[in-house]
Formats: sequence, C-alpha cells, structure tokens
Amino acid sequence: MTYAEEAFEELSRLVMEHRKSVPDQVNRAARGESVVLRALEQFGSLTPSQLSKIAHLSSGRVSSLLKSLEEKGFVSREGDEQDRRNVHVSITEAGSERNRKAHEMMREDICWVFEQMGETQTREFIRLGSLFCRYSGLRFQMRVGENQTELTAG
Repeated sequence: MTYAEEAFEELSRLVMEHRKSVPDQVNRAARGESVVLRALEQFGSLTPSQLSKIAHLSSGRVSSLLKSLEEKGFVSREGDEQDRRNVHVSITEAGSERNRKAHEMMREDICWVFEQMGETQTREFIRLGSLFCRYSGLRFQMRVGENQTELTAG
C-alpha cells in the first residue's frame, strides 16, 4: 500500500471514528439547510432551481429542505406574478437570525480548536488545507476534462 493509500485509509478511519462526536447542528448543516440559508442570505430571493445549482444539491433535496425550512419559519415562498409556474424563495428574519447564530457558534468552536492546537500547528493546518484544496480542485478539473473528452469521443 502506498503512503497516499495509507493516508486515505487513516483519514477515512478518523472521520468514521469521530463522526458520532459531531454535534447534531453540524450534521444538519451537512445535509444542506445552512447552505440554502447562506445562499438566500447572499443572493436574495431565488427559485428552487437556482438554489439547486448554487448549493450543488438535487432538485428533490432542495424541495425537501425548503419544506423543512418553511415549517421552521426560516424561509418563505411566493409565486411569480409574471409566471405562476415559478416560485421565489426568500429567507425570513428568523432564518437570518438562525444563520447568524450558526455562523457565530461555528466560529467560536473552530477558534477554540485552533487555540488548543496553538498558533504554529494552526498555521501549518491552514497551509496544508490550502494545498489539499488546490490539488483537489486541480484533480476535479482534470476529471471534468476527462469526462468531456469521453463524451465528445463517444
């Protein structure tokens, strides 16, 4: 097994091992609620299909998220006056407040972890994380290029 394969296995093991210690709020965020609320906060009123594209979620997932968020009072839906088939989704005041609180809680938690790690290890973590993201993005671009080549060749 190569060092890269060993590192992948160790990372996978760590994620699974610590998965249960992740608070429920983080789990909800991973399922898309926070992504949808942040998109609405940033871009304003959007259609479900626009949310789907921005959040990189399926239309079915967006639909169920919007239902849940609407029941909680975090979003509202309005029909389009020009085209009744379209619906526009907006974040409510309660949704903005939830967004702000979630962001602040995440900020506090991450800062606490960084304080435990210390400045040197935190800076190294950020440096390595940046490098990891750069290579991940490059690999994604390579895969997209491979898929486009396969599609045009086939």
